[in-house]
Amino acid sequence: MYDAVVIGGGPAGYACALRVSRLGGKAAVIEKSGFGGTCTHRGCIPTKFLHASADFLRKSRKSEMFGIKSSAEFNYSECYRNMFRTVETLAKSVEFTLSKSNVEMHRGEGKIKGPGIVEVNGKALETKNIVVATGSKPMGLPGIPFDDFVLSSDTLIARDSLPSTLGIVGGGYIGCEFASILNEFGVKVTIAEALPRLLPFQDEEIVSVLSRAMGVSGIKAITGAKVEIKGGMHANGQKIEGEKILVAIGRTPNINETEMGMLGVNHTKKGIEVSAGMHASAKGVYAIGDVAGKSMLAHSSYEEAFVAASNIMGVHAEMDYSLVPECIFTFPEIAAVGKREGNVGKFPFIANSKAVILGEKQGLVKLWAQNGIVVGGAMVGPHATDMISEIAVAVKNKVSVKSLADTIHPHPTLSEAIQEAARELAGKQLHGGTK
Repeated sequence: MYDAVVIGGGPAGYACALRVSRLGGKAAVIEKSGFGGTCTHRGCIPTKFLHASADFLRKSRKSEMFGIKSSAEFNYSECYRNMFRTVETLAKSVEFTLSKSNVEMHRGEGKIKGPGIVEVNGKALETKNIVVATGSKPMGLPGIPFDDFVLSSDTLIARDSLPSTLGIVGGGYIGCEFASILNEFGVKVTIAEALPRLLPFQDEEIVSVLSRAMGVSGIKAITGAKVEIKGGMHANGQKIEGEKILVAIGRTPNINETEMGMLGVNHTKKGIEVSAGMHASAKGVYAIGDVAGKSMLAHSSYEEAFVAASNIMGVHAEMDYSLVPECIFTFPEIAAVGKREGNVGKFPFIANSKAVILGEKQGLVKLWAQNGIVVGGAMVGPHATDMISEIAVAVKNKVSVKSLADTIHPHPTLSEAIQEAARELAGKQLHGGTK
């Protein structure tokens, strides 16, 4: 008898099985297409490898400001091979960690046969708890299947060659990331977004910086767009140049409705309904990761896994989605966490010594405070996705504006911009401020 059988070996699934095992439980994880899941094989890892490659290429083009004359020659085929070598290495690392932690691994499709019974490869596994971690898949346009012309993020990342032109349907984080990366690789990109601006759920001032940078780099964005795909791609009646089309309008949870109905698990198109402890509506069933539909990010999946595993093993835990950082790997990067309401403090990177040294002066840091406490932050600029963690710590621990403003940050560093934004809130900014 297992304490938990986890269906799905992505970030949520394998992390949950690991945590159950390390808390003294017996766990098994079932994965049908590759341990590490979409994140490792088709999502976070390969796309961020491409982002790193594009960043090297981007920086090589302005190397003369550092006295370096270079002529970069980009070979996507070689980049593609190295990308999947990295994917393979990290996937093997997941398997090694699971094995070392005494988690049983089963390759195959897990099928729920009843309460506490999961079948894989004809073998029935009896368990006290079933953890559904079956992930998600790219969402398509109604009536338009994915094929060799209309690509999803999964099928685009699997191609070993690039189109010369690409139309992207959707200006959310997936569309903007691919646009930024592929543009650096020499692909002519046009984004069509149905809403009035790109990244509509991010701070407007932050997004305006990215939009300007995209325009300068040659990316065309059409907002408020009505898209048609018929004899090519059209936006508001305008023909979009695109050898291929990437549909990047979001992802939809992988839910087996028959199995959920049999167990009495409530769910919607957005995901399986769960409590703060990641319990589903049926006893002994948990749902974590993309299939829960709360926050389709790998780092939130890891936390959901810890919460579910803790509760399975009798240690009370709850998920707090207000503290999940949002990271968008564009050029420049965007990151945000917490509330974006209250008093605002800002600091531009053009007034930050390290940003000027790097030649990365676009962007700014914004902090929001309520009653003198830091409640959220957002930034656009160099290494934003790394720096957001400091603000996440401040938000989680209810750090006062005064404490953050008075915390000495090393010079010259990008993180000084966070301190200066706090100093503006505190009324004592030193560089580039208005108070």
